[in-house]
Formats: sequence, structure tokens, C-alpha cells
Amino acid sequence: MTDHYYPVFQVPDSAIDPEDEPERLGSKRKFWFRREDGTRCLFKFPRRDFGEHWAEKVSAEVASLIGVRRAEVQLARFGNMLGTQSPAFAEPEWLRVHGNEVMAESILDYDGSRDTGRGDHNIRNILSAVSMWTERNGLDTQVILGELASYAILDGLIGNTDRHHENWMFFYHPELQSYQLAPSYDHGSSLGRELQDESRRVSRSRSDILTTGRVLNYLRGGGSPRGVYISSASPKAPPPLVAAQLICRWRPDVARPWLERLEAVTGCAFRDVIDRIPDEFMSPVARDFTHQVLTISRVELLRSSR
Repeated sequence: MTDHYYPVFQVPDSAIDPEDEPERLGSKRKFWFRREDGTRCLFKFPRRDFGEHWAEKVSAEVASLIGVRRAEVQLARFGNMLGTQSPAFAEPEWLRVHGNEVMAESILDYDGSRDTGRGDHNIRNILSAVSMWTERNGLDTQVILGELASYAILDGLIGNTDRHHENWMFFYHPELQSYQLAPSYDHGSSLGRELQDESRRVSRSRSDILTTGRVLNYLRGGGSPRGVYISSASPKAPPPLVAAQLICRWRPDVARPWLERLEAVTGCAFRDVIDRIPDEFMSPVARDFTHQVLTISRVELLRSSR
């Protein structure tokens, strides 16, 4: 039924603020605009033949299922182009402190000017840098590490390959002299959004071992230069599922509560999120593949806690 679908918001040409600077971070086309209620929002276009719009929305709703704080994402249309809109998640008076700045303050010779941070943006360095940085700034280190662990588990679940050192950050309020961790954001590089349907075509049968094997090979294969590395010597970041499993093993104290939440989520809940994406955004084959990715990733992540 059409009323089961997530709404698709129309962004009028008149909403674009000509004085707004274009978004500079990232490689995707995007612009800021203001809704009728004055809320500042970011509209993002997917790249041609990529499903980044539905991947952003599904990932945000999956994050909500396990209680991970995340940016709000709504499906949207600009002219005849489909995309997403996301309200700004901090007021203008809050200053951004990106992960590369946090890392450069605490890790010797860390090059925060690189696009992605490379091998120095690794699990142990992140844990060390965030621990030192939060202690210096009067934050509860265990709470912050727990939230970052929730982002890593979400990344492993959805296969987010774009958690580079400018894709996590803190906000600082100069007047209040206080910091807060930003919610998880920018999940468009997830859920096999880059695949074409011929590559995704899998059986609908859950008992098909070859199907499970293909999806698991996809989740464990590849890697990315724009993620979280295992060590400084690593040539590239591992698949996000592998990185999440390592964090769960190395820091079970901060990961376990999120794995318990994940264990309570059913495959039916994943399916409901996926099926609420309108047909114009997502094909039936992409729906089936995405459901398999979430179901299999969940099983693999829960194994890492046993």
C-alpha cells in the first residue's frame, strides 16, 4: 500500500539560498536549502546508477532499530531528480571538530590534511586518541567510546565503506565551553549501493547456501581507502564488517550493549524498513540483496561476541 511508504519531500527551486556556500566535504553533489519552517537542510544527489539515496535512508532507519544516534534522513526530490534531505544536526553556533583534528592532537605525526588519514586512521589509534582527547576536555571517555562503538557496529551491519577521519566529529559550543559527539552520518556508501541488479541477483530462498556464501564473500571482500584501518602498516582499510568484529573482540566492554540491542532486532524489522522505500528508488532485486546483507551481517557480528 502506498501509505506504507516513507514520504518523498519535494524541494522547490526557491528554497535554495544563493548565499549558502556549497558543501565542500565529500565527493557527491549536494546543496544546502531551507524548508518552509526555516530548517536548514542538505540535499544530496546519488551518483548515476548508484543507490546512495535509498542506502542513506535504509541505513538511518536500521540505526534507529538498534538505538544508534544518527542524522535524520528523508527521501526527497529536486525537480525530477531523486535524492535525500537531511536537516542540519547542530545549530550554527556549534563549531565542528572533525576526527582528523582529534587524531592530529593526540597521535604523533598524524597527517590530518590527508583526505582519508590512511593507515594511521586505525582502530588502536582512534581508541587512544579519543581517550586522551575526551579526558583533556572533560568528557566521559567510556560513554564516548561506547557511542563510537555503536557507529562501528552500524558500519559493519550496513557495510559502510566511508568512515574516514572527516566522517565522525565533535561539536564545540564556545559560549558554553562544552563538547558533544555528533550523531553518525553520511551512510550512502553502504548496502551494496554501487552494484547493478545483475550482480545482486540472488535467490529468495534463505536455505540457498550459495546465496549466503556470495553475500558473505561480498561483505568480507574488498576494503576501502576511506575507512578504519587495522594498523598503520595496512595497505587499505578492511571491510567494515571485519573492522567491527575486531572492535567487538578488542573492546567488548563498549561493544556488548550494542550487540545485545542488535540481537533483539529481527529480520522482519529489517524487511519492513526496506519495503517502506518507494519503488521509484529501489528495485525488487536491490531489496532482496539488502535484506540478505543485513541478515547475514547481523549473524556475523553476533558471533564476534561469543
